[in-house]
Amino acid sequence: FFKTWYGKYSHKSIGNTVWLQLVAEGVTQLFAKELAYDQLTFFIEQSTRFVEFDTKNCFMDPDIERIGLGDTFEAAINGLIEPYHSLNKEGRRFFQNEIPFERWLGLRPQMQGRNTKEQIAAYEREINGKVFDVSRYALPQAIRTNIAFALDARSTEFDISAWKTHPLTEIRETTALLEKHGGIVAPSLLKYTEPNHHYEDCLDEFGGELSLGLPPVQKVKSTRVINPQAIGLDLVVSLLHQRCNPGSSYNQVFQVVKEMPFDRKIRTLKRLVAQRGERDEWVEMEEVFDLPKLIVEIDTDLGATRDIRRHQKNDRMESRATLANGHEEPPVFAAYDQRVVKQFRNAVEIAHEVETILTSKGLPFQSQYVVPMAAKHTITM
Repeated sequence: FFKTWYGKYSHKSIGNTVWLQLVAEGVTQLFAKELAYDQLTFFIEQSTRFVEFDTKNCFMDPDIERIGLGDTFEAAINGLIEPYHSLNKEGRRFFQNEIPFERWLGLRPQMQGRNTKEQIAAYEREINGKVFDVSRYALPQAIRTNIAFALDARSTEFDISAWKTHPLTEIRETTALLEKHGGIVAPSLLKYTEPNHHYEDCLDEFGGELSLGLPPVQKVKSTRVINPQAIGLDLVVSLLHQRCNPGSSYNQVFQVVKEMPFDRKIRTLKRLVAQRGERDEWVEMEEVFDLPKLIVEIDTDLGATRDIRRHQKNDRMESRATLANGHEEPPVFAAYDQRVVKQFRNAVEIAHEVETILTSKGLPFQSQYVVPMAAKHTITM
């Protein structure tokens, strides 16, 4: 496994910053999560929604083997892999019946002039996208993924220092490889990489001393605003006017905006988007919208959280993955063959039992490997 980590040993200097360009093959979702929390990392990860994952070679944690539970762990992983393949097969049957090729083609005028081979390939890509979006609920965190990423040298130095003390063997050994290959590219910038014991304490959840002993709750897919800002509208409108009134101060403008009628404030926002066209979705709305801070707590499934956490513009936080809060199921399960759905539910139940056993044996972080993407999970950002 670790031999498959390699650096496309390249770097670019932008200003005074050196960026390392690296590729990681065969790392798990738990490494991808650590990487996503580096605010200066830019990365592309293999998609669980559009790619059928190779499930023949899931990661086996050596600490789990060390305590004699390797076979139990492997059985739970295989128990999730079986319904993953069953869901893929059932999904193709269902979506191909729901959207036959001829009907699909009639809804795609842009495909009318293409040859049959191209049309069929496009149809199968869209069907697979729907299929994998459902079947990924069964993928465990031990599933391997491939990541191409760029990381600035200073952040790499800090990450190496922090991850050397990570509870997971995979992260520690991968960190050694990151230090080795990063050192080939930028040896003069990776000097201060001694283990950071403060982050060891943080990563170990402070030895459990901050645990309140609260029982897990059964979560429902939802979003809650934690700290609504009553003056959010006035703040944004004031900042817009301040930018368009050179020489003014925020307090000066805010006093005027505070007295504005509500309709006038809304007119300001409408003027902002007056020239915005239908193809401008990639155009930044306005930097002032990044300034008011809103904290939201999102309860969803672990797979969706995986997608959310990759948006680097958000400051975000999440705890360890667990099935203690239950699991999500996509609505389309109601139309699937219920024997396949039952197989999935049984696998999730067994995975939860194994997770509980590993946690009780002092391996709470390692237990995450058996948690599937269906697990209910919370991200706060």
